[in-house]
Amino acid sequence: MKPSRALCFALFFLLILTLANPLIAGPSHNDLQSRIREFLDLYSKKNVAGVMNLVSNDSLLVMGSDLSEVCTRREQVEELLRNDFRLWDSASFGKPVQVYTHQSESLITAFFDVPFTLRRGGGEQTLVVRFATVWQKTKQGLKLVQSANTTPTVGQSAKDLLAPKQ
Repeated sequence: MKPSRALCFALFFLLILTLANPLIAGPSHNDLQSRIREFLDLYSKKNVAGVMNLVSNDSLLVMGSDLSEVCTRREQVEELLRNDFRLWDSASFGKPVQVYTHQSESLITAFFDVPFTLRRGGGEQTLVVRFATVWQKTKQGLKLVQSANTTPTVGQSAKDLLAPKQ
């Protein structure tokens, strides 16, 4: 039995749709890296609208480094960004390190550390920021649905604190 021309066309069309649809084919590792870089660059340039374009319109949770910084609405995230941006004159992120990702059918998690250099009043300070992010796969690309960050310490691990004093 020969397959019909219509059936072959339908299968070919389905294959093309699958490869073209990010919800089915899924973003590549490079897509995720590009989106993270875009997020960091927009943030360091104080671009509220640009950062918010990467944030989901649906469900949202952003937790800053202070206990009071818990945002579940876009307006709260915008306020958090505006307050952050008042802390420096200019800033830049280095290359993310300790990058760990996991992908499911509809979400991608990305955990990473990244050096952050901020400049204010002629001074400069570099610190490491640890991000835990969750990205939702959408037709518009990856959208941030959850983010938490902190500034990790050095010498303050449980092992360090429990070590005998010398």
